[in-house]
Amino acid sequence: MRSTRASLGLVAALISGGSMIGGALDAGATDPTADVTGIGRYRVERIGTTIAISQPRDRGIALTLLAGGLVVAGLGQAVRAGGRTGAGIAVLLLGLGIAAVGGVALLAAERWRANQTELVRERFGGRVERWPRTAIAEVVITRRVASAEDFKRARIRPWDVTVRGPDGRRLPVRFSVESEAAARSLAATLGAALRVEVRAPG
Repeated sequence: MRSTRASLGLVAALISGGSMIGGALDAGATDPTADVTGIGRYRVERIGTTIAISQPRDRGIALTLLAGGLVVAGLGQAVRAGGRTGAGIAVLLLGLGIAAVGGVALLAAERWRANQTELVRERFGGRVERWPRTAIAEVVITRRVASAEDFKRARIRPWDVTVRGPDGRRLPVRFSVESEAAARSLAATLGAALRVEVRAPG
């Protein structure tokens, strides 16, 4: 019983450490000369005429799950090596599952940069997509009707900030927030950086 409690305590401590690592990495990704503000769940950095938009909390959670899952998997391997094969395999699979969820979430993490020249999406692993300013016509604020999936979540974010091209097509850009005020603030910030009009409901 004592060894089990000690193991669980170690897992909790290392998962907490994973959270601290995630926060440290996010803090390290911020330019020390940037003016940083929060809009909804997004962090907005201003560096001259360029803004950068990211979701530090979501990335931190992903890193926590990845680190914690690997720790649990290691514990499962240790239990298995100690002779408790069935329990060890169960804990190992649980850990790998948690780590997989964290890994997928981390791969989905992204950071956007916008200025009067271009809009750039930077993804984990160095993947980059660019849209020149000429491919951007406006920033649009819309309110979605809540879906069944939305009601399953702890928080509903029905307000979307999107970007459309000159032909009216929506670019693969969407920021979801919980309130109209946050949507208007984020849209105004993005529109000013890109120097395009902002279209709001009403």
